[in-house]
Amino acid sequence: MNSKFRYLLFPISILYGCVIKIRNYLYDKKLLSFKPQIFDIPVISVGNITVGGTGKSPHIEYLIRLLKNKIKVAVISRGYKRKTKGFLLANELSTPLEIGDEPFQFYSKFKKEIHVVVGEKRAIAIPHLLSIKPETQVFLLDDAFQHRGVKPQLNILLIDYNRLIFNDLLLPMGNLREPISGLNRADIIIISKCPNELDYKKEYIKLKLANHVKKKWKPIFFTSLKYSNPIQFYGNKYDLNENSSVIVVAGLAQNKPFLQYVKNNFEVIESILHEDHYDYKLSDIEKIIKYNDKYFDNNICFITTEKDMVKLKNTDYEILMKDIPCFYIPIEIYFLENETQFQKMIFKTVQNIC
Repeated sequence: MNSKFRYLLFPISILYGCVIKIRNYLYDKKLLSFKPQIFDIPVISVGNITVGGTGKSPHIEYLIRLLKNKIKVAVISRGYKRKTKGFLLANELSTPLEIGDEPFQFYSKFKKEIHVVVGEKRAIAIPHLLSIKPETQVFLLDDAFQHRGVKPQLNILLIDYNRLIFNDLLLPMGNLREPISGLNRADIIIISKCPNELDYKKEYIKLKLANHVKKKWKPIFFTSLKYSNPIQFYGNKYDLNENSSVIVVAGLAQNKPFLQYVKNNFEVIESILHEDHYDYKLSDIEKIIKYNDKYFDNNICFITTEKDMVKLKNTDYEILMKDIPCFYIPIEIYFLENETQFQKMIFKTVQNIC
């Protein structure tokens, strides 16, 4: 951001920070109507303190895989950028436009193994779901660190290793949703998207975090992303290999890591990059078709993310794209160390029902 423009935003950041501090104070003291709901059923929140992607979805999926064979899991999301309002329970007829791309991704991947719900107010969505799905035994709240209407039994905060928060500023000057003191609400801190080798940086991060928390010790874990083999979802059978020429299509908060991974494994000849949670329009599909026609003799294919795939694999676009070879790359998280300790903390939270 231009430094002069950033300077002009300073008063807005100060005002924003004051509003957030007052709001957090009211919730902390349970004053007026700022009283978080507490439920008997375990609630685990996964969120961040910055805008932009920190890897919440793959961490939610990790928790789903960890718990789904032991207890009945429900995921609650606000359904960012969906075209609907209020409470919706995902089903086989749901679309990304109705429930949002990430909730649709959760439902598509796990289907009837879990419940997936969207609702702006989690304090309303939880009892509503219990009234129609009383077998629910644990709630995973997606992107709920700042949504304080529900008090979780376990609050997990993600921080992107590539965008550490120590020198960041409050919105709109910087990327912080709230002051760094918000770290104190976290029960677990996860540094996400780490390189495989951290060396001295791991201790440096722990020391820096300790400067901002009242309780000098908090469990801090380090995770990284693992890209799985590409999966084809459109087109005739295509032999994708390291010599393949590909066009990248992606709409992420941070497109650069995904683009770099594809560049490291294939020959990228073009890239079509969008903002996070991008809603694909007919003009975007026509652009993909034009690229396909342009490079048809080069035997190219398209590679996208799983989140983008759920919107591209759409009945409105299928007839136009069915012959164009398209792949998506699934991602999962893995712990660099102390995974067993993390799992023990999760199981302790749900120990009365496991």
